[in-house]
Amino acid sequence: MMTRVCLFRGVVRTWRVFALLGMGLITMFRPQDAAGQSVTQTFNLRAGWNSIWLEVAPADPRPAVLFAGRPIESVWTFRGRPSAADFIQNVNEPVWNRERWLVFVPTNKVEALNNDLYGVQVNRAYLINATAPFTLSVAGRPSLRIPGWEPDNFNLRGFPVDPARPPTFQNFFRNSSAHFDASLQRLERFFRLNASGVWSQVSGAEVIQPGEAYWAFSRGASDFIAPIVPDLLVGDGLDFGQATERISLEIRNGSTSPATAEVRDLSSAKLLSTAYFSPSNGVEWAVLTNTRRQSIAGSGRIRWDFGIRRAAMTGSNHATTVELTDGAGTRI
Repeated sequence: MMTRVCLFRGVVRTWRVFALLGMGLITMFRPQDAAGQSVTQTFNLRAGWNSIWLEVAPADPRPAVLFAGRPIESVWTFRGRPSAADFIQNVNEPVWNRERWLVFVPTNKVEALNNDLYGVQVNRAYLINATAPFTLSVAGRPSLRIPGWEPDNFNLRGFPVDPARPPTFQNFFRNSSAHFDASLQRLERFFRLNASGVWSQVSGAEVIQPGEAYWAFSRGASDFIAPIVPDLLVGDGLDFGQATERISLEIRNGSTSPATAEVRDLSSAKLLSTAYFSPSNGVEWAVLTNTRRQSIAGSGRIRWDFGIRRAAMTGSNHATTVELTDGAGTRI
């Protein structure tokens, strides 16, 4: 979980952003500046078709800017939510419901006359046809505004997984009945794009890669994001406003098994504090300098209270990044 918290002397304000974090073969994030106001997601793309899941909102979302000078043939995304009727087995097929897609072709090609993809959005899947391998780095504002699932349909999307401990599909989805049949111990239909440009069905034992978009089937309605998730009452992050001294955040365990929530402040300034209960002194506040861990019972919740150390501020504003993991493959 990434939270950008902007602090002003005398006024405390939050950018209300929780972001998905991922690192690994396909994608990684790093703080863009000392204030942590931006992160960079990096994709190592191969020649041919790639299916990516963008987890930051680009500072300049125009495709002509993002893909300037890159060896790409075209970039595709859906006009709206994809449905089962939009599922394509082979992206090289000449017809695959293209009227449902938005496309960007480099402006030096005659096909660019048909461009209708004008902005690249956060938490959205993109199919990129590259003419050669290259690295794509996108800097921008992260967000926890995850699109909902289309019931009884395929959905093209990625998932918030920990690159240090990437989970298998079965372990990640095993407590979601819309995506895993517990009675049969069987994953619903999930497909990934292989190097040949063909969508191949994955097994439950395969590993989820951060930043990769998959065709994922939802049997009925689903609100699944990850095995543990932060519950936000308003917006997509924490907002301290002008006078709030503390904000509570609930972490929900969607699994029936116990889980461990881990949170750490990735900023060097360490301006966040968190409340602990001491048997001798009651509630105590401590600077969030190291990783904080707490167990969550199966199907249970915990609450963490966060505060801002205004007196420790040295500049006119500050932003920080907070990471939430569970040690079992989730990184939000």
